[in-house]
Amino acid sequence: MNSDDVIQLIFCVESTEKAATDKWYINEVLKSYFNVGENKISYVYMGGKHNYNNRSTINKINKLTKEYQLTGSGKTYVIYVFDKDQNNQDSRDSQFEKDVKTYCKELGYKLIWFVKTVEEVMWGSKIKKQFKRTKALEFIRKDQIKNIKKKNLEAHDNVNSPCKSNILTVLNGFRQICLER
Repeated sequence: MNSDDVIQLIFCVESTEKAATDKWYINEVLKSYFNVGENKISYVYMGGKHNYNNRSTINKINKLTKEYQLTGSGKTYVIYVFDKDQNNQDSRDSQFEKDVKTYCKELGYKLIWFVKTVEEVMWGSKIKKQFKRTKALEFIRKDQIKNIKKKNLEAHDNVNSPCKSNILTVLNGFRQICLER
């Protein structure tokens, strides 16, 4: 297989490695809409959205990239995944969004948004913090991905509508994982 045919996707997610709920939802999307095949899916757990450009996150990305290069395989793509909390009372959210977009653009990274949270997109309503892990496991066990309207996952890159994400829009850009249509 040609090295251009196999890629590594590194998803940088807000959650901690212990929680890992973001990973579970993303994996369900990948399983339902794409053919990952021999492509490598990796995760960097940032432990909070404001850690997107800290040394620890950068080191984890670099480590995964270097490890993948050692296999002689294809290219690595970095995808940041954030909840778009849209707290209108806090101007830091708007500035954070601008900063993240600039950062990703400068580094050639992709950017996936979930409005307002990944749970709201996947379940259609807010999930209390203490139930996030339980609900994510339920989502997988009950194959809830089938209950999400595809159009809610195909929003444009500047998505701002509640319960919407651009995850399919971004991932459809990788021909190596796209299913034959």
